[in-house]
Amino acid sequence: PILPNETAKWNYDNPGIYTTSLIERSANGCADTLERTFEIVGPEADFDLSKNDICVGEEVTFTMKDSANVFRFVWDFKDGKSVDDIDPITHKFTEIPANGVQTVELIVFSQGDVCSFPIEHTFNIHEVEARFDFIDSTVCDNVKVQFTNNSIGATSYLWDLQNGSTSTSENPADQNYNVIGKYDVSLIIQDDINGCVDTIIKELEILTRPVITATSTSMCFGDSSLLQASGANTYLWD
Repeated sequence: PILPNETAKWNYDNPGIYTTSLIERSANGCADTLERTFEIVGPEADFDLSKNDICVGEEVTFTMKDSANVFRFVWDFKDGKSVDDIDPITHKFTEIPANGVQTVELIVFSQGDVCSFPIEHTFNIHEVEARFDFIDSTVCDNVKVQFTNNSIGATSYLWDLQNGSTSTSENPADQNYNVIGKYDVSLIIQDDINGCVDTIIKELEILTRPVITATSTSMCFGDSSLLQASGANTYLWD
């Protein structure tokens, strides 16, 4: 840069040898030039990433390169965690940053921490999370079960409904379960663009319908009959 001031101040971001010149002109058009060469010292480095796009929960390996005059260093993963003096280093990212862009910083220090030099790189973290709910997770046999898909970031779906049926729909059709018992219903989702996959399994319980019996189903007016109910937790006679 050219600075038209009597005094000049400038920050140098990288070590190296620099030449600065001062050109002075008088009102009569006379000019003179003075040059000075000086050296900026300090640590320098860069680093590589094993991946530029990951799914949430995956790991990235960082490897320092092109280093000089580095006596110690710190990795700052910008997720509340940092590590000193390990290279290469592998770190798992379990949170989604703003806009899905994660920054990682390497800070290198000269001897005695006199000089420091920060280096930053960014990469993308994609959120894919399988989620679904039952309208009711405990139902009686032969009552249709409804499913609600609340997944994030998916482009394809695979349901295993555990009653002999599967579905690739975002929300499968209501299902019948004829056998009493517990079923582990699973949903596998995938982001076909980035290859991220997630799975969720939830338990569905099918119960026996309550049973009501009578000692007589045919009687005269004024006769009495014994009604018995079983298979329920509460009863209400009307």
